[in-house]
Amino acid sequence: MLNGAPPAVRATYGALVDAGVVALNFATLVAFVLTGVLALRAARARRWAGGLLLALVVAGSIGASVAPPSAALTLAYLLASALVATCLIGRCVATARPGWDVRSHTAAAPNAAELTQRMPLHWRERAALIAFGVAYALLLAAKALPVAAQLGWGHGSGVGDVVQAAEGVTLLAIVLGASAWITRWSWRAAGAGVSVAILLAGAMLGMPEPAPLIGIWAFGLTFELPAVLYALGAGLAAATLVGALRDRRPLLAAALVLFLLSHRLLPLTYFNLLYVLAFALLAEDRVQAGATVVHLNPRSPAGRAG
Repeated sequence: MLNGAPPAVRATYGALVDAGVVALNFATLVAFVLTGVLALRAARARRWAGGLLLALVVAGSIGASVAPPSAALTLAYLLASALVATCLIGRCVATARPGWDVRSHTAAAPNAAELTQRMPLHWRERAALIAFGVAYALLLAAKALPVAAQLGWGHGSGVGDVVQAAEGVTLLAIVLGASAWITRWSWRAAGAGVSVAILLAGAMLGMPEPAPLIGIWAFGLTFELPAVLYALGAGLAAATLVGALRDRRPLLAAALVLFLLSHRLLPLTYFNLLYVLAFALLAEDRVQAGATVVHLNPRSPAGRAG
């Protein structure tokens, strides 16, 4: 693609590639640390199942990175990853049931009872979470097909169709997420969405040949679907990101960034850890955004009355 390009362009391209490699390694290291922190946080909050699953993800990713190549081990890692993601999505949906949770002698209030009111989850948010999970499952299936072929199960064909289906489901998840997470439109969110949509549409229509190649290299996207769908998805994603930051939901914003910018064709452990971290951040965001905590001191009149 750079044949005949000026030396300055090729030098800039090489520098960007080197910077991308450094950023990838740094992001992976940060993902390991953050996933471990979320596991400890879940354990401290007595969410033992979530903490154990995240700890197993970190240990499994490290083990898969250093272990000798094995098709059976890789397939087991993929199945375990799907189970972890399913549990994390279930955690998000579980907080949707209205009601109260009661805990006593917590770190925040050692001499008081803690009442946590669970707020209901809108169906559009539930649908967005499930759609992101389905897209992730399709990406895992795309990685599992050639591995299963090595074990004599199938021929490993159809990977491209599965990846393209994952892109379509991801775009649907973005639309559902925008309808659920943009609580109110602002000029800033609308401006970000329109700007990103116009830039992407202009790039895809103005560079029809290199755009798919750049999409594969940069994000693992095929750009085989109509350009208007990618422009719409990118615009809504940008608007949702701005809305999440405005609503002071940084965990949701970080999860969206990981979902949308993580390379889908990265080596298995790199890709998987970033996606699992995104699901963990969504689960933690739902716990914070979907609950109202009240501390009742038994020594106070209100506490004695209860």
